[in-house]
Amino acid sequence: MGLLSFVSGLSSFATLHSWIIQQAGNWKDYRKETKIDRIGLEFRETFLSNLNDEFTEEKLDQYISGNASQFSVSSISELFSNDERESVIEDFFLKNPKLQFTEKEKIVSILHEYLDRLNGYINENLTFDTKLIMKTIKDGQKSTDAKLDALKEELSRPNGYADPALSNAIISKCNAINSLMLKHLNINLWHTDVGGDFITGATMKDIVLRLNMLGSLINLKELNRISGADSDHAIEALFLMVRKLAPDLSVALNEFYNKQILPTLACIKGYLAKDVPYYISLGALGLFNDNSEESIYGCIMYNLSSFMSLSLGVLDELWKDRDYEKMDREVSDEMHRYLRRHIENLMDKENAKLIQAIYDNKKILDTELAARFSLDVHHLRKRLYKFTEKFLAYNYYDNGSTMLFIDSIYTQTFERYYTDIFAEGHYEG
Repeated sequence: MGLLSFVSGLSSFATLHSWIIQQAGNWKDYRKETKIDRIGLEFRETFLSNLNDEFTEEKLDQYISGNASQFSVSSISELFSNDERESVIEDFFLKNPKLQFTEKEKIVSILHEYLDRLNGYINENLTFDTKLIMKTIKDGQKSTDAKLDALKEELSRPNGYADPALSNAIISKCNAINSLMLKHLNINLWHTDVGGDFITGATMKDIVLRLNMLGSLINLKELNRISGADSDHAIEALFLMVRKLAPDLSVALNEFYNKQILPTLACIKGYLAKDVPYYISLGALGLFNDNSEESIYGCIMYNLSSFMSLSLGVLDELWKDRDYEKMDREVSDEMHRYLRRHIENLMDKENAKLIQAIYDNKKILDTELAARFSLDVHHLRKRLYKFTEKFLAYNYYDNGSTMLFIDSIYTQTFERYYTDIFAEGHYEG
């Protein structure tokens, strides 16, 4: 189960039960709290009424508490998928082979019942903003580790930090927050307009400097006025403002800010000096054993993007202006419109047919592409070089050939605007 960690560091079933109770947060509904309290008690009663011996009960209890850190979130409506359920059951019997010949059916029934109750509780009681961040992290059906691995591959190419996709994901969400603030508070988040590619550069140092500059472009004075705080950091001020406006909706935002954003900000602040707080922040972010530039960059950018998604979700829920799906579409549309402009600004009549052939084939060798257009392969490579710094990806194939393909971040943009991007005569004049 290589998905997001559900519960970590649990030493006993009682601790797992305590975690469930803790998720009740500030709910005042007595019936809900009573129902949550019963989950652990009823599960214990299930043990006692269905199992014939203490040994089996003990093994099941030990298994659940010992493996709780591996129980993983697969969706909002179904916390444990069918595949994950089967994996849990299979793993239990691999570790306790004797029990499959004595109490197998009862054990399977008990595990299913327990996962059903957890699923029901989580789906019924998670707040909007908690669901939002789970959806954000889950986007694209990839785990965070998989995203970081893909990012490392992207950054291994020249000027990987210059790719605007992650920057635009953050800025577009800031712009969506700004739209809500203008509409409901008549306040502008920005001092000046900020382009989607603002958080880009040639090195990680450039990224850190741009992030620091970004803070100076945010309307800190107005954020502090609303929150009543006296913060000198833009991200903190935005968090305090959102929490002040919607405290009941900010449970998950508050948790994410304290667990992920505070060490992220410490990492950014200490990056150049490499001071003690910087190395502490790496440990808090899970980067102590993998503190490569690519991993630090990916972690910072994804955390900031998730924070903006959470903040946007809380404000959107507060003002009930639109549902998440519409918000998600608007952010996505804005990102794709920006990437389209980025593609078309770089494209020209001479090379449009080459890029179209690469996209249509999904993957194609540069030698094959050169032969198809009657070009010398070295000349072809020179023509395509500028695209490799943005949306054209490549992999080594053999001593004479390179595999070309469109960067995964841009493929949906090409698909969405295919007719416009490759329209006849689009790049003339």
